Amino acid sequence: MSDITKRLLMIVDLCADGNDAKFAREAGIVQGTFHNYTHGRIPNVDSLINIRNRYGVNINWLLTGEGEMLYNTICSSLKPDINQNIVVDSFCESVRMLTLIYDKNRNLFETVVKYLKQAVGMLDIEEGLKDSDKNQ
Repeated sequence: MSDITKRLLMIVDLCADGNDAKFAREAGIVQGTFHNYTHGRIPNVDSLINIRNRYGVNINWLLTGEGEMLYNTICSSLKPDINQNIVVDSFCESVRMLTLIYDKNRNLFETVVKYLKQAVGMLDIEEGLKDSDKNQ
């Protein structure tokens, strides 16, 4: 088994619970083609881009083993905490979606980030109010 195949299978385990068909479907890769990749064929450029866009995989890492596995190191550092998997998966999915938006429409990306900052600000205000209520 080649090193590329081993790394690809690591990504399948991490991102699709070891389910090749699910991984391929979500990455927009024909299942038979993906099967070939998991048996030694090197993924073509389009498939590599699909894997990067869908899962945030560092293509350089996938091909060479160099660098971080995922572009978003926050996701890779949080993922091992089993108790937080649902939150982390949602967070990572949000980051992936923001990356796709950024690549396709910068104005939309800036608008989404603006609203996210406003939402975080509201949460901070709510937490501050809760803390002040406790102190009274």
